[in-house]
Amino acid sequence: MDARTPEFCILMTATISPSVSEHMNIVRRDPEIRRRDYEDALRFWLSKRRPWISAIVFAENSGANLDSLAQIVAEENPAGLPVDFISCSFSPPPPGMHYGYSEVSLICHALRVSERLRETKYFIKATGRYIFPDIDHLVKSLPADFDVAVDSKQSRFWSRDRHYFTHFALAVFRTRFFGEFLIDLPSQMVPAPPWTRAQFIETVLYDKLRELPPSTRIIMRWGVNCEPVGVGANGDRYGTTKKKIQGCIRSICRFIFPKLWI
Repeated sequence: MDARTPEFCILMTATISPSVSEHMNIVRRDPEIRRRDYEDALRFWLSKRRPWISAIVFAENSGANLDSLAQIVAEENPAGLPVDFISCSFSPPPPGMHYGYSEVSLICHALRVSERLRETKYFIKATGRYIFPDIDHLVKSLPADFDVAVDSKQSRFWSRDRHYFTHFALAVFRTRFFGEFLIDLPSQMVPAPPWTRAQFIETVLYDKLRELPPSTRIIMRWGVNCEPVGVGANGDRYGTTKKKIQGCIRSICRFIFPKLWI
């Protein structure tokens, strides 16, 4: 490992059995299908000896049984990584709130209850059903010292309906910074109506980071691509040929037009 590369705890967020009220927003909602997604993603994080991973915390918020995941850790963990499981049962998000509210609430809960997570200098928050084949490339591109590294974009740059937001499938935080400046993110989300930027963690996080003082070391746009592979909650399939071509074009544009999102 490069001496400049810090160690990271991987925080995998999970909802194996989405609540009934969330079904209006979630297409991929079968608990057994979702469980297999989480199992495959856990294998991904365990499969290679990545010296920059100090530990994994798997946090699940629907009260589901995690025995199958614990068995994977026991049998398929070549690097012997410590893995902690957090199991809790959250109420559905308030009506008029995007399901990202539950995910950021789970992160805050994990920080409160996991000593291992609190003691790590940095953590990588990863939506637990996805894998990220280019994660090593992203980690190597990060500076030795920073507070937040997220990937933000301007949506629909070709139309008049433009808005900025931060992708939340993968994000990197200094643990102390998150606890000081971002732990109150759920309380800053406001249920609709009306539908505004306040119902979505992607826009609430973006706006919060832009408000912080210039002294904070915030990376709002990665220099490399690190896109997910998997099936989104809304049914979108990442990792298809079309998505790969799109990713290649996006990767080139990061160097030529750094602020342009394709």
